Formats: sequence, structure tokens, C-alpha cells
Amino acid sequence: MGADIHVREAAEGAAESRTIAGYAILFNTPSAPLWADDESEAREVIAPKAITKELLDGCDIKFTMYHNRQIILARSNKGTGTLTYSVDEKGVAFEFEAPKTAHGDEALELVRRGDLTGCSFMFSTRYYDDACVERTAKV
Repeated sequence: MGADIHVREAAEGAAESRTIAGYAILFNTPSAPLWADDESEAREVIAPKAITKELLDGCDIKFTMYHNRQIILARSNKGTGTLTYSVDEKGVAFEFEAPKTAHGDEALELVRRGDLTGCSFMFSTRYYDDACVERTAKV
């Protein structure tokens, strides 16, 4: 669901940047189909009111590669750590300094080359709670 992941430009004369930044969540933007068949499909759309900075500040957020919980590139535990984020009208923006590890170097190279251009996120919700989920029919 996220878009525009990039390596931040280094200041003139500074060492090469290791800052990866982008949007983890774009509000009001349909996801790629989570599943589909001939008659229906499921997509997620995150409403702006669904996520606040205060909500995120109460969470333990791990930025991982390939959703592998053992490959942590950055983390914010209750608003503190190596991962920073903000919530604006577009969505949830993030940034972090890639660690000086094999996985950090891999992430930097893949983003710089344009092989990784977006990101996704994992979360849980009460899919059967109408207060959390709106269903629409495919026409």
C-alpha cells in the first residue's frame, strides 16, 4: 500500500546517505487485491481517521524486510527508537537510517536501483466488525 520509497539525498560534501524514507500507508488508496475470483475481490482502503500518531506511539513497530520478523531494519517501541514516522493528510510517512548490516546494505541497494519502490505493512483488525470494515460490491 505504501509508495515512493527512496534513499534520501546526502547533504553536499556529506557521506552517502543511508536514510530510507517513504510512505508505509496511503490513505483512501485501494490496495492491490488481497484475493480475487471471477465474482469478487478484496482490497483494503485505510481511512485517515483509522490511524493517529497517538495510536502509533502506543505500538511496537518493526520495519522488516520481506515481512520477515527476524530481519529488522528499524524499530519504534512506544514512539522511541530508530524508526521515525508522522501522520499527514497523505498517510503515514516514515524514515530510518539503514543499519550497517548485510540486510541494511541490501535494502539500500535495492531502493537505490529502483527494484524496491514501495512497501507494505502488516496489521490486524476486526474484519467482521462493521465499525472497522466497510464492504462494497463489485459491479
